[in-house]
Amino acid sequence: MGERSLISVDLRDLKDGEKITLKQVVDAEQGDIRFEDLDFLSTINWDGSVERFKKTIMIQGRLQFDGSLTCSRCLEKITHHVDEPYETAVQFKNEEVIDIWPGMREMLILNHPIRFICKSDCKGLCPHCGKNLNLERCSCKEKYTDSPLHTLESAYQNNLKKRKK
Repeated sequence: MGERSLISVDLRDLKDGEKITLKQVVDAEQGDIRFEDLDFLSTINWDGSVERFKKTIMIQGRLQFDGSLTCSRCLEKITHHVDEPYETAVQFKNEEVIDIWPGMREMLILNHPIRFICKSDCKGLCPHCGKNLNLERCSCKEKYTDSPLHTLESAYQNNLKKRKK
């Protein structure tokens, strides 16, 4: 017997023009979704509808879960509620059951941010002492001499001095 799909639609039970509502729960590990910066705090919940039009089904709904994300600037863990709409049309030929989880999984992966920022004005970490600048000031100098632009800044300052003479 084949592998059971996580979220599927049995087309034998869905007549042309008929619409059904579905609620499904998927465990992230079981659904093969992993991110380095995200810890799932809940299951992935799908609440939606499926409507059949001849050889096409329309799928509409929302995928929701709670997760703990790591800010890419300050490395703080932030609890975040994800609520993603999901809508697609699937054409079929002679299938009796259609697995709709792979499309949902792909959408979650594609919509996951490359970098998660806890807040728009996150100051991040001090590049020298590593202190979280959102929580405290560091005692490091304002100007860092190992900046990639330090040489350019020095040349600019020297040029200004020459012009004043």
